[in-house]
Amino acid sequence: MLRPANLIVPIVLLLSVSLGVEQFTPVFLPSIPKAHAASITIVLVGQVAGWNFTTNNNPTITVSQGDLVTFKLSSSDGAPHWFIVDTDGDGSATDDCPSVDPCSSSFATDTIYPLNVMLPAGTYTYYCVIHPSTMFGKFVVLPVPFDYAISLAPSRTSIVQGQNTTVIVRSSLVSGIAENVSLSTAVSPDPSFRIVLNTTSGFPSFSVTMLIATGSSSQIGTYTVTVMGMSSSGVARNATFTLTLTSRPPATPQTPNYAVFAGIGAVVVASVLLVFLVPRRLRNKKP
Repeated sequence: MLRPANLIVPIVLLLSVSLGVEQFTPVFLPSIPKAHAASITIVLVGQVAGWNFTTNNNPTITVSQGDLVTFKLSSSDGAPHWFIVDTDGDGSATDDCPSVDPCSSSFATDTIYPLNVMLPAGTYTYYCVIHPSTMFGKFVVLPVPFDYAISLAPSRTSIVQGQNTTVIVRSSLVSGIAENVSLSTAVSPDPSFRIVLNTTSGFPSFSVTMLIATGSSSQIGTYTVTVMGMSSSGVARNATFTLTLTSRPPATPQTPNYAVFAGIGAVVVASVLLVFLVPRRLRNKKP
């Protein structure tokens, strides 16, 4: 005999099937974030009068967070030079080069200085430690742009007319500072069922539940559901879900339960016999 506790799982499964709700376990595939960092090369020719004095004197250098910059440094006047980015604004390289301020070594010939830009976004000053009054310029670090990704779990499913299914929509932060993202849906071809998002906006990373509710008259076929995201700054991303809607199976005719009918008949016959025979025997026994 099944104990009440053992009946819970079958009852839950039976209710799920009767309500037309598909059961699944969300599985999110790992996404590959876009690479915003770049590898760039910057040429600086040292001269006491200024960096790149003969072409573009003390040019403004603009990079983005995460960039890998290769500085090709040289001296055109034979004098020693020393490149530094003043990140703390103290105007000195005595105590913080290279522990705080990124800097090359002193050079009088061609040299290479690699710099992985890990600085907060902002405007700094680069200069020559040996000739700071003439060899200096702006070093601008741009923030990593905001980006996000949309993923769906599952990405496809098949249900019968009249059933419902749910999809987990995840908006994941890829880079930058999170912005508000608004979600919407589109279906092709034109659906004969309802799609409802329990939340239509949020700041990545966040997840919402998408309910797809079909009816017994919903058209069978394969549908493509597109979930679209639009951030407050206009960054658009989307993901697609494939729904296959199949027809309901024909109703199975119910076979009469002859055993039940036979049992009922036997009870009826026994009742009749009791009604007619028992009184007659009692009358026959009277003196």
